[in-house]
Amino acid sequence: MEQKYKEFLNYNFTDNEQFRRYLDAIEPPPPHSMIDRYKKKFYRLKVDKDFDIDYEPEKKVPLKEKGKSANAVSTFIPWATKLQLILFAAFLLTFPIGYLLKSYYHMAPLSLAFLIGVLKKHGRPTLSSQYWELVIVDDHLHDLVNTIICTLSFSCTIALYIPLLLRTLLFMAEFVSLAAKKRNNLAKLVNKLTGTISTNRESLLIFKADFEVCIGFYLIIALIMRWAPLTYIIFYWQFLYIRYSLSPYITTSFNKLAIQIDSITSHSSCPFFIKWPLKGLRRLGSFMVGITQQLLKNLMLN
Repeated sequence: MEQKYKEFLNYNFTDNEQFRRYLDAIEPPPPHSMIDRYKKKFYRLKVDKDFDIDYEPEKKVPLKEKGKSANAVSTFIPWATKLQLILFAAFLLTFPIGYLLKSYYHMAPLSLAFLIGVLKKHGRPTLSSQYWELVIVDDHLHDLVNTIICTLSFSCTIALYIPLLLRTLLFMAEFVSLAAKKRNNLAKLVNKLTGTISTNRESLLIFKADFEVCIGFYLIIALIMRWAPLTYIIFYWQFLYIRYSLSPYITTSFNKLAIQIDSITSHSSCPFFIKWPLKGLRRLGSFMVGITQQLLKNLMLN
């Protein structure tokens, strides 16, 4: 089974249209934490009927670790995670001043925190296509790009920063929860206040994705009010379309929006001056998503 599991890990789910349709057919849309489980089910259904979806490889413990006490191992938190906490805290402390002064220096700690998240999860960059296929769907990379977008906006609207602030608070709450499990007394005390945030991680990430989609429509209003330039809005929407093909959270948010639009336009009492623009918006979204998916597919094949 170990060999079968290695073959499963090497299977290309990203370019598999059948797998995408398989995920789209699941109602309600699965949370991000369940994607690996559905990958295993799809692999057994379509590729290898003998594949055991409950198999988990044994974790090999280095010989030098065997001599350490269980308590010493249980209290260890990686230095990279601690560095991320410092950077996220620095961003929170400097954000109010940086936003008011329309600076971009306060975004540097946040960018470094997300970059460390990518490197911590995937290791140093390599020329392997498998490495980049995993990195390109990582939420840390998406948040890093979103941070760059906010930096380039020069604080044109505070709405752009809310998803990043939410992600920062979620990381800090998860760190406190982890430290509490490692028997840190101060963390146990703070976790009584922040524990609810880390417990509702999936719900908060879905809300974050919903808010990011709403920001796209808000920016259209901002363009009319001359609060934001056209080029910035085009760039933001293109980034959303790319994430639709890569992030299950954004995919879920767009699918919910499409269902709501279809529900409104199919209602008999919906007036034509509302129905036609919504149908046009629906078709435009489908068209742009199709183009983006094709571009991503061609990019990965090359």
